Amino acid sequence: PLEAIADAPRVITDGESLLSWAAELPDRSYELMEKLLEKGASIDMVNNRGETLLHHAIKKKRKDLFEFCMRKEALVNCRNND
Repeated sequence: PLEAIADAPRVITDGESLLSWAAELPDRSYELMEKLLEKGASIDMVNNRGETLLHHAIKKKRKDLFEFCMRKEALVNCRNND
């Protein structure tokens, strides 16, 4: 199951990237995000609104996720579709 999800790193589900979706899981979200990145997902992947995981972290006020994005060298100057 975890491996099957990680094999589809670019899939967008309900307008969200799998990275953003994984970030909201209560358990194993960092494990899944790491696997998605290992399989070729980009830390700067955008959802249907042009938002990256870093945008998601800031909107949700998730310091832990912000720090994860910084460790993965997320682009800090990305703009969304607004």
